Amino acid sequence: MTAQRSWVGLELSTGRYLVESLLGEGGMGLVYRAHDNNLATGVVIKVPRRALLEEPGFAHRFADEVRSLVRLSHPHIVKITDVGSHGGLPFAVMQYLQGGSLEDRRPVGPDGAPLPADSASLGNWLADIAAALDYVHAKGYVHRDVKPANILFDAEGHAFLSDFGVTKALAASGEGRSRGTTATGIVLGTPEYMAPELIMGEPFDGRADQNALATTVYEMLAGKRPFDGPTTASILVQQSTKEPPNLRTIRPDVDERLALLVHKSLAKSPEGRFLLCSQFAQAVISSLRRDATDRQPRFDREEPRRGGQEKPASNRSSTRKVHESPGENATPSSRASSRVVGAVGPG
Repeated sequence: MTAQRSWVGLELSTGRYLVESLLGEGGMGLVYRAHDNNLATGVVIKVPRRALLEEPGFAHRFADEVRSLVRLSHPHIVKITDVGSHGGLPFAVMQYLQGGSLEDRRPVGPDGAPLPADSASLGNWLADIAAALDYVHAKGYVHRDVKPANILFDAEGHAFLSDFGVTKALAASGEGRSRGTTATGIVLGTPEYMAPELIMGEPFDGRADQNALATTVYEMLAGKRPFDGPTTASILVQQSTKEPPNLRTIRPDVDERLALLVHKSLAKSPEGRFLLCSQFAQAVISSLRRDATDRQPRFDREEPRRGGQEKPASNRSSTRKVHESPGENATPSSRASSRVVGAVGPG
């Protein structure tokens, strides 16, 4: 892949944006930190890779799709504020969040390798991101690239869903709607987080994002993704044909109910998952609360009365452990394969 010329130092949109630094890059684009001179604030600028221009009509679709995404308004979705072009390349402008990404927040060992995160940390972001995804799905979109790098935080630690634009523009073509790759072989999404139905070119709906969300939860708890491999093809084959390793085999201390919930949303068939992302998140958080309660000391008997006599058995209180069953999801009568939301992030 030929290196794309850096935009650092450039002024865009007749001097409105000054590009200050490169924040990151991926297979589909580059992300820059910039300063908005009009509003005197920091912003993020996402630029797709020049190779994407080989996709027929991509530049025009990119601008159109990003403009449509500006209308998405949710407290946990990164706002897209502008769109433009420079040197024949389109770009999108987003709000800048100072708290980094979920990927940045993963614990690491002395060698820099990721370590398993505390289960309780899921409560800091999972419910908010699930709610954002359900909102996107209700608007007729599928994000299609949910992963730790696309879950961002502000300075106060609030979580936001990011990475809109590039994948959606690519998938707007006839090829992209029904396949996991474009006509020129670009994978629509990140292989390690792609749901089987996306890989196989089958009809899909918001439960494809739920599968990616569960993969993200699995990765945070296990310290590694369910599937990895030396090539994109090997990862896609595993994602579509193999069952993920049991989470409790990697993390025996993870609550059994929590592990079952994660594996439910990792089901190969969408029908095996929850109907909504928020149902998955609520079940996980409920499991975390129950696990925390179970770990607290329990006393089935009261202190003996003065003189060494206990209260009569009829007056003694007993503690009963209540077990909740994970709610089953209804299967939608039809599955939409309509509009797709994609990437304004490292991609």
